[in-house]
Amino acid sequence: MAGHNSRSRDKKNRSARPQSSMKVVHKQAAAKHSEEYAAELTAPFGAPVQAPVELVEVGSRRDAAREKEESQEQSRWLGYSALTLGVLSLFMFPALFGGAAAVLGFFSYNQGRKAMGVWSIALGLVSMASYFLLAPAYS
Repeated sequence: MAGHNSRSRDKKNRSARPQSSMKVVHKQAAAKHSEEYAAELTAPFGAPVQAPVELVEVGSRRDAAREKEESQEQSRWLGYSALTLGVLSLFMFPALFGGAAAVLGFFSYNQGRKAMGVWSIALGLVSMASYFLLAPAYS
């Protein structure tokens, strides 16, 4: 019986030894090599999860309409700014505001706001011309 107990103890010790020695070997290998063990930290593999994707057609009508609307909005504000500068140039800083109104009016005209562009150019040029013609007469 005594021999039987020692054999069972040896089996227990043998099964315990590889586990503790594996830890030592693993620590020694980790100290020698700078390897990354990312698989130990990641989640187990499962079915792939697809993020929600919005399907958009290239060149769709909705995108084209939105871009056209944004472009018209920008050209409209450019036209209003040019027209405002043209009106202000009649009352103050005609050389500065008149020139800016003419330039912005030209850009507005090229972007499709024909009427605002023409009015801004006309107001800016009339204001600048009247300033340069009349200012020497009153000096």
